[in-house]
Amino acid sequence: MNLQEYLDKIIDFIINTHIDTIPQCYYNYFLNYLGVTIAGSHQLPIDIVIKTLSHDHTGNYHPINRNESLSLADCALIDCFSSSILAYDDIHFPTSTHPCGPIASSLLAYSRQNAISMHDFLEALCIGMEVECRLGILLFSNNQTSWYTTGIIGGMGVVGALSKVMNLSKEQIKNALSLTCNMASGTRGSHGSMAGSFIPALACQNGYLATCYALNGITCSDTSFYGHNGYIYQLCSKPNIEESIKDLGTKYISQEVICKPYPFGFISYACIDSLLNCTIDYHTIHDITIEISPMAKRLGSNMHPLHQYDAFVSIPYLVARTLINKDSLYQPIINNFIMTKEEQELINKMQIIENSYLHDDEADIYIDNQLFTNAYTHTNMSQDDIIRKFINLTHINQSWVNDYYQLNIDNIYQYIISYNSTKNDIFDNSANKIHT
Repeated sequence: MNLQEYLDKIIDFIINTHIDTIPQCYYNYFLNYLGVTIAGSHQLPIDIVIKTLSHDHTGNYHPINRNESLSLADCALIDCFSSSILAYDDIHFPTSTHPCGPIASSLLAYSRQNAISMHDFLEALCIGMEVECRLGILLFSNNQTSWYTTGIIGGMGVVGALSKVMNLSKEQIKNALSLTCNMASGTRGSHGSMAGSFIPALACQNGYLATCYALNGITCSDTSFYGHNGYIYQLCSKPNIEESIKDLGTKYISQEVICKPYPFGFISYACIDSLLNCTIDYHTIHDITIEISPMAKRLGSNMHPLHQYDAFVSIPYLVARTLINKDSLYQPIINNFIMTKEEQELINKMQIIENSYLHDDEADIYIDNQLFTNAYTHTNMSQDDIIRKFINLTHINQSWVNDYYQLNIDNIYQYIISYNSTKNDIFDNSANKIHT
């Protein structure tokens, strides 16, 4: 199969997929998305971006848990940024992409104007996540990359989802996907800064706009996707076509996505899990040696994080945090981040060694010559775990969550904002407590 035929297969999947019973995991993904989006919606970078947008243009719609009036495309941008800002969203480990945020945010933008049932919303979410994950296999399964994968493939997932609810024709979808190829961007060099979580938001807005452009008649050559000078071959000299297309429509690899158990960069998960059963009193430690993969060392070896964005991806800091207080591992890092004296003293006892035999999800940690080792298992959080995470982040009561899973909801956006005038307000800013 060549890439032109591959593109046709992806588009046929988008058009022809109809899911009678939505798998439970997509309910979980979306609930997790709502929790982290509400929790992240009043972080400082969100304020900055909204202020910037408001200086240029406004609209008639509000981002989740905000009162400013923006356009639909800008709401998609802000909601997705809110979902990723605390590094607590979701991840597809085989490709390192974070698929739910861009796709759910774009669907919510569309649903502000168009009533979508819970079933149709989650069906489109499933389709979009599947497109994104399979493009990730196509591009990134055969090689290490410095691209921020969500920035490269997130917009394509958005097109897949929106094309379904907008009922785009095959030609319109081809134009939207091809146009999105020309809007993809993002490198891992953004990690450790505000922009590190902004890349998925840009992918979301670009995918949203590309789909709307195509709906209204903009065309784009599909050689932008498969041509010699196009998207695929500029990113990957040997795309993994067969693995990417295998069992398309019968097996959903997006069900391998996990909701993050920790609000940090994924490269730290093996280190954290290695130490969960460590009972050593951190006051007695003299020496810590951390052996991690080359990419984990390259991205995560900052010994002196200065702000929360540094801290999200600083393995030394997160190892110290784990050894000092394991309960803190489930709380987002706050805006006014300052390392404690105890954390800095532990970091001063550390050395990081690159071990080319280890994968990104493996770690060997020696504490005074005692080995703690782990390969992160990629096990998804249970539904109960996700519900606890959601309630902890939002302080929304259990009855709303029960309704979310049980009701036959015919207008998903109106349902989400329906608690806005009640005592147990779904958007009551209570999640802001995590950073005050």
